[in-house]
Amino acid sequence: MKPIIARKTAIIAMAALAAALTANLASATTVDDEARQAVVHYSDLDLSRPEDARRLYTRIRRAAREVCENFRSGDLQRTQIYRQCMDKAVTDAVAKVPSSQVAAIAGADIQHLPKR
Repeated sequence: MKPIIARKTAIIAMAALAAALTANLASATTVDDEARQAVVHYSDLDLSRPEDARRLYTRIRRAAREVCENFRSGDLQRTQIYRQCMDKAVTDAVAKVPSSQVAAIAGADIQHLPKR
C-alpha cells in the first residue's frame, strides 16, 4: 500500500499549477490517478491592492481544497497526504502569480499553520 501512496504523492508533487495572465490552475491527483484541476480567475482583481491580493489567495486556497478533497479523511495517513496536497497546490499556485503581495500573504498564512 505504501508504494501506491508514495506514487500518488509524487504525482501530486509533479502536478504543476499553470498560470496565465488571467487564470491560475490548482491541480492534484485523484485516487484513480486522474488529474483534477480548478481554474482560479483573477482578471477582475488588481493585485497591487492588498484586499484583492487577499481575495486571490482565498480563491487559491478554496481551489486547492476542491482538488485535494479526495484525500480528506479521518485516517491519519490520508490526512497527511491531504495536507501535503494542499501545501503543494497552494505553494505552486502562489509561485505562478506575479504578485509579491500574494506571496507575502501566503508566507504569513504558512507561519500560522500548526506544525505537522
